[in-house]
Amino acid sequence: MNRRDLLKLGALGSLGSVLPWDGNPASLSGARAQTGGQPRRGGTLTYALTPEPATLFTANTVSNPVIIFGSKINEALVRLDFDYNMQPVLAESWDISSDRLTWKFNLRGNAKWHDGRDFTSGDVAFTCNEVWKKLHGRGINSFRNVAAVETPDPKTVIFKLSAPIPFLHTVLSAHEGTVVARHIYEGTNILNNPVNVRPIGTGPFLFREWARGSHLIVDRNPNYWDPPKPYLDRIIFRLIPDAAGRAAALENGEILLAGPNPVPLGDTERLGRVPHLEVFSRGQEYFAALIYLQFNMDHPILGRAEVRRALHHAINQEFLARNVMFGFGSVATGPISPEQKQAYTADVPRYPFDEARANALLDQAGLPRGAGGVRFSITLDAYTLGEHYVRIGEYLRQAFGRVGVRTTIRTEEPAAWVRRIFTNYDYDCTTMGAVLLADPTVGMQRFFYSGSIRQGLPFSNASKYRNARVDQLFDLCQVEGDPARRASYWHEIQRIIQTDLPLISLANWHYTSIANKRVRDWVVSPHAMMENWAGVWLES
Repeated sequence: MNRRDLLKLGALGSLGSVLPWDGNPASLSGARAQTGGQPRRGGTLTYALTPEPATLFTANTVSNPVIIFGSKINEALVRLDFDYNMQPVLAESWDISSDRLTWKFNLRGNAKWHDGRDFTSGDVAFTCNEVWKKLHGRGINSFRNVAAVETPDPKTVIFKLSAPIPFLHTVLSAHEGTVVARHIYEGTNILNNPVNVRPIGTGPFLFREWARGSHLIVDRNPNYWDPPKPYLDRIIFRLIPDAAGRAAALENGEILLAGPNPVPLGDTERLGRVPHLEVFSRGQEYFAALIYLQFNMDHPILGRAEVRRALHHAINQEFLARNVMFGFGSVATGPISPEQKQAYTADVPRYPFDEARANALLDQAGLPRGAGGVRFSITLDAYTLGEHYVRIGEYLRQAFGRVGVRTTIRTEEPAAWVRRIFTNYDYDCTTMGAVLLADPTVGMQRFFYSGSIRQGLPFSNASKYRNARVDQLFDLCQVEGDPARRASYWHEIQRIIQTDLPLISLANWHYTSIANKRVRDWVVSPHAMMENWAGVWLES
């Protein structure tokens, strides 16, 4: 497929200029450092939040908008630095036993909940036992080897593990492990507690207002445990559903910060040339994002591996990454991102773009062309949380059509899409994205582990893929402490999945954020948007 072919797709609009980017995320780090200088007290930060959250309860969610907002109010035991080392937040210090089965955290003595109650070890134990292990989409696996949480005193909490959790430090940060107040949630229906829409935390900002369809507001916590922080007086999270509206608001200064991926890809590079704006990928390494084409393994045709392999050969991944994703993607080789260096391998089965090979495989599969050259028809459900998923779907429709597969694109609002894919399993295939996070066990396993086939659980194994050896390897990765041996398990998993192809890994997805140059000290970790922003300040 060439550019002329793609431009025939009216739904894609103009692709008149390919992003002049070298493919290196480091080159998107911004024109100047976002740290340094003397912090200034005061001011209001405006942020474009999309889509509007359905809840503000952060402790069980995998939803980026909920975590971005909620992490300013609800905190975790630790945060991660750029080398994925733990740094203090609600825990001041810690000790880990040599066998890594006992993790002792010494909690901050002056931390209080926003209602004035003391933060204690009982809050951590309650959150782990009743929320992370039972209600969190990823925590069900991440914390399953936590056998007990001991609270010898109000400021000491001890995690006793039945087997090592090599990635435990990565899931105790705000993206996965925010702590809730036991005195508010104990004895209630946790997911329906009214505090979920007016949260009470320990963080630097107090919940002020949620005007549905318009904005959310948090104000400075004057009693925060880390004075003189926070520096900001207020953060207004504007709900701007229209991507063009977000781009305009950034350009005219109405919005000072937005991300990840707040505007259409074609606008991102353009906004990076606006004098008062910068485009960043630094601060989003934690996400290790991939874009997939996921198949329903119950489909009578797409359930056949030889058909999925043929469709893979019909996809020009280089073209997709550079032209459809405007250079903000690179060719994915499998289900693990190269950003997860401890697990990634490129030594996997590959399916290079080859339409002749795709046609031959479909012929061999007993799927000859019929009337109009059509072999069979499918529906592709394009995720609508970002226009790029629809654009990719339009490209795939064209690519599959060239090998005789008629493809209809269906789009729905995100909540309906989630129900269709993860509750009703009423789909043939779908474009979707996933963040794989600091460790594949946390972010990737859920799509391939047979134990993650859980109807109604968003972003789980909705393809219904089952492979006993893959399950065994995932179980080994859950507990293996030797990095080399653990890496060998991940390499084997990638080779098996690339052979079975329950989904096609289309592109490594380079997340970006756009900031007004007045916003300082917000890129402080590999998941900067999920930090509490206590240290963020505005230049005058």
